[in-house]
Amino acid sequence: MKASPRKCVIDPQIYSAAIEFTANLERDEWGGIGIGSYTKNNEVLLKGIVFPPQYGSSSTYCSFEAKYLALLKFTLGDLGLFPQVTMVAWVHSHPGHGIFLSDMDRQTFGELIGENERLIAAVIEPAQKLIGAFSGASATEQIEIEKRDLLWKEDQRIRLALLENLLPEMKVIVPPLPDTCAPGNLIETMYVLADKIVRMRKWLATEQLARQASLLPQPENDGE
Repeated sequence: MKASPRKCVIDPQIYSAAIEFTANLERDEWGGIGIGSYTKNNEVLLKGIVFPPQYGSSSTYCSFEAKYLALLKFTLGDLGLFPQVTMVAWVHSHPGHGIFLSDMDRQTFGELIGENERLIAAVIEPAQKLIGAFSGASATEQIEIEKRDLLWKEDQRIRLALLENLLPEMKVIVPPLPDTCAPGNLIETMYVLADKIVRMRKWLATEQLARQASLLPQPENDGE
């Protein structure tokens, strides 16, 4: 088993945008998925956050369906980002409650860590404009948070920016495209991804049809 991360580095734009988004949700908690990578120094690089629609949300509770995690992983793969960019954090907000994990939070974390043994839990406190993080198998160890500009290859940043268009049902927080982004690189990247995007939409349509079919009454088997 790999060692648990000792520090979480967050892009400043992601830090500010996550606090702003959760601050606008009145007093309800909101859960999401942090995406990024790891360094050789055992740091988590949090490069983006995706907030799916919530299955349930209140001032003390939030949850989203597991299908959104699968959809995110599928999309990262189609964009050519996975596994270099993957799920590195379970993220949720504690509006006005402070930076901590409740027993229910740790239970939720325990259900998700099977996706990635180096997963961390990140808590956004919009009232205090703070983000905290916890590491370990049971997320019992609070780790350092550092705001730092994260470097990307241009084509990777373009691919990450496309997440927002490919996941319209989710709130996607990623760094914007740089002003220096070359139009030729953008067009070339989008051309390469075109067939993958079509495949993903076909998969979504098939998944939707399968879900609808599962709701139809099934014929009964005749006894022999």
